[in-house]
Amino acid sequence: MQRPLRVLRLWPGIAAAAVVIAGLLVTITLPVAADYGLVGTGVGVFAVILWWLFFSRAPWLERAGALVLMAVAVAAIRPFIHASIAGGAQGGLQYILSMLPISLLLVAWAAGTRHLSTPARRAAMESLTGSMMAS
Repeated sequence: MQRPLRVLRLWPGIAAAAVVIAGLLVTITLPVAADYGLVGTGVGVFAVILWWLFFSRAPWLERAGALVLMAVAVAAIRPFIHASIAGGAQGGLQYILSMLPISLLLVAWAAGTRHLSTPARRAAMESLTGSMMAS
């Protein structure tokens, strides 16, 4: 007997993505409050990762696999980044800057594949990661 499909819980991820986007908008539009916007963006990215690990209802293999693929994508682009980014923040700027779009892509992927079967979701994740590394 096959287990029923568990639908991903999206609202915490979407709320965290909204915090990321709001932090970006504050950083861009209000230079006086840019520090608060950056902190808000960081909190939002951290919240997306917490949501994915603990509140998404995804299978554990998928949760860990997504984080591993995100880390592989960030490491794979290292040879192609500009020297100013590679040396920024004592070598950590690439990792800081790449977490923002990757966390938003994770939420978008989860929303877009919410009702798919687990194998179909995993195939979509692998193709998304492949396209991230190719660009």
